[in-house]
Amino acid sequence: MTRYTLESTMTFNPGIDNKPETLLKAESDNNSATHSEANTSSQLLTVKDHKRSITIALIVGSLLAAINYGDKIIGNTMVNTDWIKLGMTYVVPYCVSIYSVWSAKKKH
Repeated sequence: MTRYTLESTMTFNPGIDNKPETLLKAESDNNSATHSEANTSSQLLTVKDHKRSITIALIVGSLLAAINYGDKIIGNTMVNTDWIKLGMTYVVPYCVSIYSVWSAKKKH
């Protein structure tokens, strides 16, 4: 990344309107690769990506919850550990989905 700094110089020429001139001086930024990598990695996942992953987690998690805990939910026999496992049934598909998006975007 190239940074520009403003330098003001005064030139005095007889018979010409004497105004300060502003020059842009280019300075090389040695850390430009680091800055650009940091910017792209922090903006790698968007709100749209998170929304899509949440939608996938709700669909897949609900299917898995119905398969694994449907009889316990209907029979009202869920215990505390079952509720924790049921919550993880939604968290795991979200993590898989968001990781897939992240790794695909990271390669490009």
